[in-house]
Amino acid sequence: MNNGAAITSYQLQWSTEEDDESFCELYEGLSLKYEVQGLIPATSYFFRVRAVNEAGQGPNSDFVTCRTPASVPGVISVVNVNAFSNALYLSWNEPPSNGSEITSYNVELDDFLYNTEENVLELCIEDLSPETVYRVRIQAVNEIGEGPFSESVQATTLKSPPLPPELECIAVSHNFLRLRWGENKIDESVCYTVEMSSKSKSFVPVYHGTGLSCKVNRLQENTSYNFRIYASSKSGQGPFSPIYTFQTGRAPPPSLKAPKVISVTENCCHVEWSGIKQLPGNSVTYQLQLTPASSTDSVIVYQGTDTKCIVDNLEPNMHYLLRVAAVRHCDEGDLMGNFSPSTAFTSPNVDITPQALTAAPQTISHSERRTMNDRHLAAALVFAFQLFSFLIAMFLEHVFCLSAPT
Repeated sequence: MNNGAAITSYQLQWSTEEDDESFCELYEGLSLKYEVQGLIPATSYFFRVRAVNEAGQGPNSDFVTCRTPASVPGVISVVNVNAFSNALYLSWNEPPSNGSEITSYNVELDDFLYNTEENVLELCIEDLSPETVYRVRIQAVNEIGEGPFSESVQATTLKSPPLPPELECIAVSHNFLRLRWGENKIDESVCYTVEMSSKSKSFVPVYHGTGLSCKVNRLQENTSYNFRIYASSKSGQGPFSPIYTFQTGRAPPPSLKAPKVISVTENCCHVEWSGIKQLPGNSVTYQLQLTPASSTDSVIVYQGTDTKCIVDNLEPNMHYLLRVAAVRHCDEGDLMGNFSPSTAFTSPNVDITPQALTAAPQTISHSERRTMNDRHLAAALVFAFQLFSFLIAMFLEHVFCLSAPT
């Protein structure tokens, strides 16, 4: 019905909602039909139409609705690739499902097709060749069918991870081992990991870095430790090396305190020092060293298990230095500890007169002793007579002085 004026056009409007304000013009013309394209699958659309003549726009018709059927999934727009030496890790964004839930994805790698078998957004393809270029594209799959493939993405696998170097022990102590590996030149792109185990325990890392040596501390003496090493780079982690076994050594005995000189004479001295605890399974002895202060030649004057001794054959009025060290006797050999600090002392000087008087009876015969006694007696009598004469003279002089006239 044109209401007395010819219809000049029809206006077709559409919307995905029933709200009047959301409708927009889709077509205007004299045709009584219109084909809508580019619709979204599994989506409801609302349509209404009105006629236009010279008097203006007529009222809108009642809207009609229709729903597009479900379709295959949409195209995947983003594909990410993380390359390794023998694998490619792929991830992608989820495309529109188009009204039917996505059940899986097909991943095409060159001429091979992999299916994820479930709705996941990642896949790792392994057992690839190092340093090889691969072409990758992905499509989603739902109950309707397979969606379009994504654009092709090229990915190149990395070169193979480095092989493990040979491990060697270059220094051994009772509480540490120093290990070395590789060439002398450091490659910052290669990282090394050294792992250790002892007493059948699992391996634990003791070093990780780009260096070519490491020192493993806090070990027990005379104990075997197992080591292995592997190298890694941006290509990934390389294989483990064979297991190497290294053993720590025996601990030397600790240093002792300076010895003490208890007493000293002109030709001997009494020395004592503090010992150490006996080590399990090994015996400990001591060495006492004597050095004259005026000489650099030292003499071991005592070796044994006691912590005291008497040093004889000293020279009078001589300066000496004493020091002591402990020696641990093991099956592998003797281990000598460091010498203690030195103790200085001086032997006393010889008193010649008392020694001569004391020595005289030991060196004369019995007849000579009797002759010596007679001489002593005669000398004593002469001394007494002279003393008596001196006293008589003094007495007479005193008497004469008293009797003289004034």
